[in-house]
Amino acid sequence: MRDMMKTRVLSKRWQGLWALRRDLTFDFSHMCDDVVKILENVRFRNDLEYYARINEDYVKRVDEFMQTFPGEKIDFLRLFYFGDTTSTDESIVDKCVRHAIAKGVEQIDMISASMLPHFRRRFPFWLFPVSNKGTKAYSTLKHLYLRYFVLAPPPDFTGFHNLESLTLECTIVTEDLFKYLLSDPVTPLRVLRLIACRFEFDLEIVSPSLHHFEMIECLHLGTLTISAIKLTVFEYHCFYKYERDLFLNAPQLTNMYFHKLSENQIPAAISQFIATQVENLNLRIVTEKVSKRFCILL
Repeated sequence: MRDMMKTRVLSKRWQGLWALRRDLTFDFSHMCDDVVKILENVRFRNDLEYYARINEDYVKRVDEFMQTFPGEKIDFLRLFYFGDTTSTDESIVDKCVRHAIAKGVEQIDMISASMLPHFRRRFPFWLFPVSNKGTKAYSTLKHLYLRYFVLAPPPDFTGFHNLESLTLECTIVTEDLFKYLLSDPVTPLRVLRLIACRFEFDLEIVSPSLHHFEMIECLHLGTLTISAIKLTVFEYHCFYKYERDLFLNAPQLTNMYFHKLSENQIPAAISQFIATQVENLNLRIVTEKVSKRFCILL
């Protein structure tokens, strides 16, 4: 009985400590048993049932924690899971995100790992509250990082009005997404990072608020147009053997990082900025084969 009372008191103390935590990280590599064996099998196995068991254990633990989490505020939520298993698992993950939104989450990282090369999970826009036209959005989300998702917001979506930074890796986006995010005067987007994404259309980055733009190892098949009066940092890495037109209008640009395969691929727009206003320049010309990011772009 004495041991039971000690355990009960200790549990109450831990509950109070958990209530103080505002950053929640749910990474399957830290939560599942025999993680070394899991990671080894990820390389060699092609077994849907195996991945389903891993994911089932993961979402069960996340769900149990979120149901008993006593904190009133969540600042940061990170989810790293296999996104191509069952709809039940997806609904539990969605419930976790909804719970964090209700507690005023400001940053969300969602990494949807997949054993299927071309699988992308659609980002759950329906979880975010919808604000009335002309009013400030209710969503408190300021920073969003997505990996292996499809990002296609509905026309009436208003849940990103407070978004300040967006990082997309191995993510498919619609052509209208950037027009919605960057042209909306209510959305204060300051940082945009595109990593290992594929764009089969002309990409227009036109924004009155953007300060920092990165485009890293993306497969881009169209013209890139950047018009951002407040842009101060521009980073562009592309090691594919093709040339695409780049139009750059950034009167306040001072920091540039530009990595290409050959000096012949440096656009005239870049040369103009190098010769005039740029204060910090990192220009890298790669003549040998470079290892691509382990991320399927097709």
